[in-house]
Amino acid sequence: MKTKDFILTCLGIGTVNDYLDDIQEDFGVDISEQDVRYAAMQHTGNMGNILAEILFEKVAWKIAERHPGFDKQRVSWYINGSLDTHLYLDRQKVSSWNEIEEMLLAPDEE
Repeated sequence: MKTKDFILTCLGIGTVNDYLDDIQEDFGVDISEQDVRYAAMQHTGNMGNILAEILFEKVAWKIAERHPGFDKQRVSWYINGSLDTHLYLDRQKVSSWNEIEEMLLAPDEE
């Protein structure tokens, strides 16, 4: 089940950005039932935003898994519901595994 469908089923709320579904699919990370329960127990913020943060944290771990020695602090994100949610590597917006690989494998330009 796609993230959007899962969240809508659980919450009965409006649409969620397809961007998260694309990230989930491209990076091979998933939102689990345990993640939804964790997000539901958080009494601050929007549940969709909490799930987006969990998803992006999983992406950072996945990058570190594939690139030993990678500093997960290089990955950041901005989450504002379905209006403006983005994943960043070294302060540059990324939306696919290929973009991240290109950045990580590119020679330093110093």
